[in-house]
Formats: sequence, C-alpha cells, structure tokens
Amino acid sequence: MCVKYYTADIKAKFATHGEAASHAQQSYHRALLSPLTPPVEITKGYYSPTRATPLRYLSPPDKSDKVEAWKLEEKQTDVNLALDLYRDALRQEAEQLVICTNDTDIVPALKRVREDMPAVTIGLVFPHHPTDEHRKPAKDLKDQAHW
Repeated sequence: MCVKYYTADIKAKFATHGEAASHAQQSYHRALLSPLTPPVEITKGYYSPTRATPLRYLSPPDKSDKVEAWKLEEKQTDVNLALDLYRDALRQEAEQLVICTNDTDIVPALKRVREDMPAVTIGLVFPHHPTDEHRKPAKDLKDQAHW
C-alpha cells in the first residue's frame, strides 16, 4: 500500500498567514515523509499567479464594474493525479483506488478506469470543513465511485 499526496507549495505572499503557512506546510510534508509513517509519495504541481479583472460581486452582475485582482491557479496537480490513477490501475498496482477530493476535474480519469479496468474498486472520500454544511459531494464524482 502506498499513499500518494498531490499538492502545490503555498506561495507565502498570497497566503493569509504568510510565511507561517508555508513553514507549516513544509513541516507537514516532512512528517508525511518520515520513516515512521507508512510510505507516502508527494507529487507537486505549482501555483501560477496572474493578474485578473473579474466582475465585482453585485446582484445582478454589472459587466462594466470590474476590479483588478490576483488569480492564483494550481497547475498540474489534477493532471498528475489523473494520470497516476489510470497508470496504477493499468499496471495492476492497485486493486482499489481511494481518492480524497471533491474536484470534478478527475472525473474523466475515473470513468476511463471503470471502463478499461472494471476489476479496480474506486472509493471516494469528500473533504469538507465542519462549518461548511452547504457544500455537498459532487454528483459526477459520486457516480464514478463504488463506495
């Protein structure tokens, strides 16, 4: 058994807690890689900050009222996860894939695993914060899971 963790390093200048957030994440990664824990592989994407001009939040929206803002996008994480899911199933390196996400970007990969390797069981764990009672698991993801 191997745990695979997909993430991107926090950019401290964009984080609410700045350098403290970056240091906390680095400490967490070191703990995951400790020889005292089960094997963990960390695969990193990266954050790409760009300048954006989204609409100001108004109801109804006013297309002429825009603001300048930073748009921070995580890159390669979803693709790395999707490719590894499919590759591990194809190589018969896993009888069961358990994914912790509510990101529907991996739905196509899960569909292909189910079609091409039907013996592989797919489990999904949906992350949520206890105070966020309105966020529900994505139906597209649930439809691909055995459990």
